[in-house]
Amino acid sequence: MKFSELRPEFRNPVVPVTVQNAWGVEYDCPQCKKDGLEHRIWTPFKKGGGHAWDLAAHSTSMHDLTFAPSVRVISGGCFGHWNITCGEVVFHGDSRCAPRVRIRIPTHLHLEHHHHHGR
Repeated sequence: MKFSELRPEFRNPVVPVTVQNAWGVEYDCPQCKKDGLEHRIWTPFKKGGGHAWDLAAHSTSMHDLTFAPSVRVISGGCFGHWNITCGEVVFHGDSRCAPRVRIRIPTHLHLEHHHHHGR
């Protein structure tokens, strides 16, 4: 799945946004998109510390975006787990949708960093 299919919106409320100056990116959850559900994910980028993801220096657009570590949804309805690498969504083996009625899942979810060691 291409990251560009997830309707990404890079955000910077202070200056005109580029990928490299973005405070983060909001996009459709790829696991839920695959399962016919929908909610949005907010992934903040590190701008001087805090709970955030590292944006690769080579990233210039939604088509070549890479950030790390992986994103794992730990509450809110799905158990999605993926990396965004060179503009592609790479799902981990434990990524799945919760077995539940197909309802709209709340936008604001609790995410955690998940450092994946080996395969």
